[in-house]
Amino acid sequence: MARPVRLVLASQLGSDIDGAWWPHTASVASELPELIGVLHASLGEIVDIGINWSPTEGPVDLDSIVTGARTIDRPGPRRPRLMKVEGKSACAKLLVVPYMTSPNLGAMVMRCAAGLPAVHA
Repeated sequence: MARPVRLVLASQLGSDIDGAWWPHTASVASELPELIGVLHASLGEIVDIGINWSPTEGPVDLDSIVTGARTIDRPGPRRPRLMKVEGKSACAKLLVVPYMTSPNLGAMVMRCAAGLPAVHA
């Protein structure tokens, strides 16, 4: 693996959100095999993956939400990307953190999604 998979899971699965995955690039599909490989240990053999966004939707810009900036071409709130990964042993609902999120914000969002305390960087 050229880059480690940025994934955090809650210690107990079954909440509305069980953790987060933070891809390194906009190409989620190219990073999916590594994600599946890492999740295999926690979920068993992966049998299905579902997402709540379409290919035409761009990712949410978390940094602009934090700073209060609005983009002209995308007014109003947008829903976060969620991915449901079903394995033979368990299922996990993951928040997909946009790849372009700043390092400190991304780390904080990932920890919160897994029910871990957000540490001040």
